[in-house]
Amino acid sequence: MLRMINHRYSYSPEPSSVGIGKTQVIARKATPIGPLAAMLRSDDLMIRYTLHGTLGSRLDGIDLINHFYTIERNDLEVPDAQWGKRVYIETLDMDLSDDAAARVESIASGEALSSGDFYIDYMIRIDILPDLTRCLEEKRKAPDYLEKARRQREGSDKYMADAFPGEGTAFWETEPFSAPDEQAMNVYQICPPGAK
Repeated sequence: MLRMINHRYSYSPEPSSVGIGKTQVIARKATPIGPLAAMLRSDDLMIRYTLHGTLGSRLDGIDLINHFYTIERNDLEVPDAQWGKRVYIETLDMDLSDDAAARVESIASGEALSSGDFYIDYMIRIDILPDLTRCLEEKRKAPDYLEKARRQREGSDKYMADAFPGEGTAFWETEPFSAPDEQAMNVYQICPPGAK
């Protein structure tokens, strides 16, 4: 069974209260939200948080505020990728591992025509499969592309925005529970495997 579980995280004390060079044991509570929340319990964990420093930088004309920190488990469990040295880029509300942050070369901004167009643009930028990249670039220039993006923006994108209000109600909790045009901009339907 596929389960989609969202959590709301709270910290005590807040990490922002820790001074540079200081280590603080912080209680992190992950409270499940959404339709499965009643079936699950919260995940409480004590973590050791050390703030190493804050640095302002500029990348592609954007002023960034970066907080460098380390989080460690305060128990005997084996740490995974979320632990260790990390960078929180406050300006972008983005948290990355130290290694991932070091590989950021540029920041791009813009406006996508729809959620699918955003993903297609992302796939073109990362260029992991040259044939797929070429196909997506050509499909973006096609006369019907703008109409597909418009239908998705006014259909499934609007539906998802309406169906996920601030209270955390998921689309499958309401009737009908299928989003219109949800596959209109699916990368792998636009450019199926083997397409050139």
